[in-house]
Amino acid sequence: LLSSLGEEILFRGALQPTLGLIPASILFGLAHIGPDGKPGAWSLWAAGAGIVLGFTFQETGCLWPAIAAHFLVNGVSLFSLRRQYLKR
Repeated sequence: LLSSLGEEILFRGALQPTLGLIPASILFGLAHIGPDGKPGAWSLWAAGAGIVLGFTFQETGCLWPAIAAHFLVNGVSLFSLRRQYLKR
């Protein structure tokens, strides 16, 4: 919940109104660079998700729907990773 809240306040609440939807989404993707320090599939996916979350914020004028969607995506991702880890 904390990462969803913090990232949405920063990227959608602070950066998007100043920079715009696409630049804020690109920065969001770059903030999700993998452990190797290079942008990859995860960064591209995050940038795409940033566009969707940013559009949600733009259309509703409220951060809460974007925070809720971000929280849901994080929850599903963590649950998936946990299941994969437990199968090993």
